[in-house]
Amino acid sequence: MILEDRIIAFEYLRDYLLLLTQKPQFEILCQRAYENNNWFTKDSINYSLLSICSMIKGDSLRKFVASYKINNNRPKKVGVVVPSNLPFVGFYDFLCVLLSGNIYVGKLSKNNNIFIPFISDILIKHQPDFKKYIFMVDDFESIDVLIATGSNLTARYFNYKYASTTKIIRKNRVSVGVLNGLENTNDFEKIACDSYSYFGLGCRSISKIFIPRHFNLKSLKETFSSYLSINDNANYMDNYNYQKSLFILNNIEFIDFENLLLIESSDMHSPISVLYYQYYDDLDVLNEFLVNHSDQIQCIVASDLGVNNAIHFGQAQKPTLLDFPDGVDVIKFLLLS
Repeated sequence: MILEDRIIAFEYLRDYLLLLTQKPQFEILCQRAYENNNWFTKDSINYSLLSICSMIKGDSLRKFVASYKINNNRPKKVGVVVPSNLPFVGFYDFLCVLLSGNIYVGKLSKNNNIFIPFISDILIKHQPDFKKYIFMVDDFESIDVLIATGSNLTARYFNYKYASTTKIIRKNRVSVGVLNGLENTNDFEKIACDSYSYFGLGCRSISKIFIPRHFNLKSLKETFSSYLSINDNANYMDNYNYQKSLFILNNIEFIDFENLLLIESSDMHSPISVLYYQYYDDLDVLNEFLVNHSDQIQCIVASDLGVNNAIHFGQAQKPTLLDFPDGVDVIKFLLLS
């Protein structure tokens, strides 16, 4: 199968997914996914689909592929460990492995084993040669390259078990927002989207905001409190009630948005249903802080042009093909492996 065939197949996949919500098949997919993982609501699945389609829309996929010298050498078996936190998580690795002409060997989480097989079936029906390039396994028997995404603990495990294997190991990361006090309601809505989407489970979900001393956090409350029907998800509200009880028992001050708890903290990784905030006095000092903690940060959202390497509010959950996870260019890595 030549590169052009693979590109056409993913263009077909994009068009198929764009129309999926209009088909009865979408309801079946959502029901299966929700039964498999109660964090996967219909809204989050739809949002993830739109993000994927946006990532490879128009001629962006062809321009992306054209930036590499992809050859037809012997394909490598690339083992990919897919986590369970988001619908369609792992799609980017799936795309990169197949576009680069390699064999995808996926090890799926038991709580997220619906979506990658679903899109695989679509590709194979359109281009049967993909049967030779897509496999799902319970464990890796023989792989040439490993791509694993998980916690800091699982990262240590994979580094140990596959010490001699060429690999990308992704650890815990969070995303942060920087506000300057000049934001409006539209900005707040976009920040809420960055924070609440996927119930804060993704590495691109805003886990912490940095605010100037004069910022009134309560100005966010109306927008944040009404952003999502968060009460419809029992898992999320269980976390919210649990964290709230802990803060009360430990006499920790918090601001209650009724579906989100704001805590002043110097930590980066906030629990589900909690948003950390930290004051800053000097933007240059903050930029230095963000650089020093870059190994913990997936992305930064801000409207202030003085914030280095930031993307716009509302874009955290809409990565492009050039937003490499953990800053590692997957196709380049695979071509050099």
